[in-house]
Amino acid sequence: MNNTRLTIVMGMFVVMFFMELIWVMPGNVVTIEKYVIKKVMGVTTAYGMEDSCHYEGCPNASGKIPTEGTIACPRDIKLGTRVRITGKEYVCEDRYAKYLDGVRKLPTFDIFMLKGAAEFGKHIVEVEVITEK
Repeated sequence: MNNTRLTIVMGMFVVMFFMELIWVMPGNVVTIEKYVIKKVMGVTTAYGMEDSCHYEGCPNASGKIPTEGTIACPRDIKLGTRVRITGKEYVCEDRYAKYLDGVRKLPTFDIFMLKGAAEFGKHIVEVEVITEK
């Protein structure tokens, strides 16, 4: 979505797509060209190497080594999917403990951090799940 920008203006989305304005009424799903943006409420937490590295090399569920911008997503979101949380994009490369969905009653998005994961806390936020059509 390098050429697309979403902005909220008085409860409506203004989409700038190749310098063309498109108005989209509020809703849970917005479709832009080849992307679908689904909005969900979720719990954000953070993890780091010190508390979650259980295997040599510390690979994620995708097999990749975690970096800033990696996030553990619910199992119903495909690995490699992009999500946007408070304006920042992440790539789903990992999974979190399944039992947390039952405990938190909302999907969890666990952000990988090199430093400060323990201090991050738990936040309930709107998450945009960006998938291709």
